[in-house]
Amino acid sequence: RRSAQQPSLASELVCLLMHPMRFVPLVLCAAAGLRAQLPPLPVPSQNPMTPAKIVLGKILFWDEQLSSDDSVACGTCHLPEFGGGDGRLVGALNPGPDGVFGTADDIHASPGVVRQLANGDFAPAGAFGLARQVTGRVANTTHAAAYHDNLFWDLRASTQFTDPETLQVVIPYGGALESQAVGPILSTVEMAQEGRTWTDVTTKLAAVPPLRLASNLPLDLQAALQQAPTYSALFALAFGDPAITAARIGMAIASYERTLVPDDTPWDRFMAGQTTAMTAAEQAGWALFQNSGRCLACHMDPLFHNDQAHVLGLRPAREDRGVGAITQVGADDGAFKTPTLRNTGLRPRLFHNGQSPALGDPTQTSDPASVHNIYLQGGGVDRTNLDPFLLPLAQLGVTSAEMTLILDFVRTALTDARAQYALPPFDHPTLRSLSPFAPTVFGQG
Repeated sequence: RRSAQQPSLASELVCLLMHPMRFVPLVLCAAAGLRAQLPPLPVPSQNPMTPAKIVLGKILFWDEQLSSDDSVACGTCHLPEFGGGDGRLVGALNPGPDGVFGTADDIHASPGVVRQLANGDFAPAGAFGLARQVTGRVANTTHAAAYHDNLFWDLRASTQFTDPETLQVVIPYGGALESQAVGPILSTVEMAQEGRTWTDVTTKLAAVPPLRLASNLPLDLQAALQQAPTYSALFALAFGDPAITAARIGMAIASYERTLVPDDTPWDRFMAGQTTAMTAAEQAGWALFQNSGRCLACHMDPLFHNDQAHVLGLRPAREDRGVGAITQVGADDGAFKTPTLRNTGLRPRLFHNGQSPALGDPTQTSDPASVHNIYLQGGGVDRTNLDPFLLPLAQLGVTSAEMTLILDFVRTALTDARAQYALPPFDHPTLRSLSPFAPTVFGQG
C-alpha cells in the first residue's frame, strides 16, 4: 500500500484539469490525495494521460451521438450517482434464455437501443418488440476500473488493446479500459444499428457538434468546446492531428475513465488516521469483513476486488457460461468477475444478472437471491461448480445480524460522496435520454 501522503495520479490530473476554471479549490484536491489508500494508478505508456485527451474522452463518454440513433451515451449506463452503473435496472428486464418474461431466468439488466436495421428502419426484436432491447447482464462499474487487468463480467475486454480497424496491437499490456471502451459502440443491442462500421462512427463524429444533445455542461467541458468546437479540433488537441479513429476513441475514453477513482470514502479517511471517519457500526462491520465474514478472500483491500472470476452458482451455468464461454474451459462455466465494492452502496441492483436488490433494501434479508442470503447460505441455485472460497457463512457462525453489519459497512463506508452527488471528477452533463421527458420503454413484455 502506498503512502497516504502521496497523491494519486488521478487526483493530480483532476486538479490540473479543474484548477484553471476554478472548479474545485486546490486544497480539496490535495486533501483527496492525502486520504487516498489506493496504489499508483496504472497507465499504459502507449496512452499517456493528458488534460486534452481526458477532456476529449469525457466529451465522448457523455455524447449520445456516439450511438446510431442518438439515444445512448456511455454515461447512460454508467452514472456516477449509481456507483458508475446503471440507474435504470429496476425497470428493465431481459427475458433470459427462455425468451419469456415473468419466469425465473429473467435478468434485471441494462437497456440499450431499439433494434434498427442497416437502412435505418426500426424493427421488432423478439420479446422486446419495438421497445428498447435489454442486455443480458448488468453494466459493470467504471469506477476504479483502471486497476483491473481484464474487464466485463466475462473478462473478454483484454489487457491487450487491438485497434479494431487495423487489427494491430496498440497496447500490449494494461489496455483493458481501451478494449472495453470500443466494445459497446458497434453492439446492435447497446448502441448501434445493424451493420454499423467504424467508418460510420468516425464519419458521424466528424460531422456533428460535440455534446449537441446534452445540457448543463460542466465548466471543463464548456471551456474545451470554446477552444475546440468540433471533434476534429478536439482530436487534434489530444493527438496532434485531426484524424478520428476507433483506436483514438478508445484511448480518449479510457483516459477519462482513469480519472474516476473513488478514493475519498469514510474507509479511506479512517485508514489514513481519521479515527472518527467511520461510525462505530461501520468499524464493527469492517472487523467482521476482515475476520469471520471472510470477505477479504475475494474483496481484498484497498481495491476491494481480486481481479479474478468466481462461481457463485446464482443461476444454472447453462443459462450464462460467463468466463467459460470465453475460455472454453468447463471449470470456468458460471464464473464472473469479482467487482470492486467501492460505491457498491449506490448500485440499484447487484450481481451480473441484477438478481439481488440494493444494499439497504428492506428485502435483502428475506430475498433468497440477495447478496445477504447468497453469502450466508454459500451459493445460489447451481451448486455443481461452486468456488471453494464460497463457504456458507451461517455454518461458520456468522449471524444474519452480523451479515447486515458487513453489508452496511460496504454500503456506507465504501461510498465516495463525490460520486453520489456528481462532484468532480464524477461531474457530468445532463443527458437527453435520461431527462423526465425522454421515452423510457424498456424490454419487459
